[in-house]
Amino acid sequence: MTVLALTEECDLTADRVITELARRSVPVFRCDLGWFPTELSVDFGLDGDRWSGALRTSRRDVDLAEVRSVWYRRPTAFRFPEGMSGPERQHAGWEAKLEAGGPKVAYTRALSATDLSDLSGTELTTLLVQERVDKAFEVRLTAVGDRLFGAAIDADSDAARADWRADMSALSYRAIDVPEPVAAGVRAYMATFGLHYGAFDFVVTPGAAEFVFMECNPGGQYGWIEGNTGLPITAALADLLARGQP
Repeated sequence: MTVLALTEECDLTADRVITELARRSVPVFRCDLGWFPTELSVDFGLDGDRWSGALRTSRRDVDLAEVRSVWYRRPTAFRFPEGMSGPERQHAGWEAKLEAGGPKVAYTRALSATDLSDLSGTELTTLLVQERVDKAFEVRLTAVGDRLFGAAIDADSDAARADWRADMSALSYRAIDVPEPVAAGVRAYMATFGLHYGAFDFVVTPGAAEFVFMECNPGGQYGWIEGNTGLPITAALADLLARGQP
């Protein structure tokens, strides 16, 4: 198993720790995120309940399944290669969440046959591709300690059905109870990662009404959900903070 050390090239503190790990015969893969995408490439996917893929440089690579721990020390910001046009640089920055004015949002959209026929340039930034899931509606489940607040999000436009953030004027909301297996999974996720707050996103399929997990944002917004549903999320947060325990 390998330790992944993310830091700049000249880091004496990292040098000392990595030397000590080497003395203990612990494999280390060291890289700087500033090498991406010209000197560092990434290829990853979710295989069941584990990440698979690799980080690669011109000299070596590491299998993500073999990473035992990650030391996020002091990596530098990545640099785009010379020769990119202004629009290409802007799009790559959006995809990778970096711009001088702060993070930007890249909305989800369906890939067409034309998109897939020419993927040139995608190697210059990170790109997340996922299987299309048919939607009846979506759910934002806000977890506060051991309390769960479910809100169904119904979309009334093509843009909102693809990504509800893209057309929030076309959304309607309703408070719902989530199935117990989903609630149990959320609580297990929170316990595993030591979270006391999480904004979980699910897609609910037509017919069988299966909950398909999308992501958890441990710092996700909730105010607009509370305002549209009346769910007492603020009060639950205040209770948790005043109590000091979940």
